[in-house]
Amino acid sequence: MMNFDVRSVNTSKAQSKVKAAVEAALGITAENVLADCSVYVPVDTGALHDHGETRVSKDGKSASVVWGTDEQSSKYARPVYYCTDKRHDPPTRDHWFDYAKGLRGDAWRGMFAQAVKERL
Repeated sequence: MMNFDVRSVNTSKAQSKVKAAVEAALGITAENVLADCSVYVPVDTGALHDHGETRVSKDGKSASVVWGTDEQSSKYARPVYYCTDKRHDPPTRDHWFDYAKGLRGDAWRGMFAQAVKERL
């Protein structure tokens, strides 16, 4: 029989690799969320539709997709998103993120998991 004690383990390399994999997967997934949602964003002048962007947090633990990122589109991004009484040409609609999430949410989660797995 053989016994041994592990006194310390340096996990810094593993931690940095996991952090890098998660950050990359967040970026990839956020870009796909943006693309999947874009077909549902109402097009009036095109400013809102053309000004969506992705952001990964500084700590690398979260990502967001934002519309209305320039001065012109920021004035009406929120009202357009929440306005349910205005008719939009199909397939555009209000609450476009919520709608796309209902259709593609499971795929986004799977995409994130696969992207992390590929990088580890």
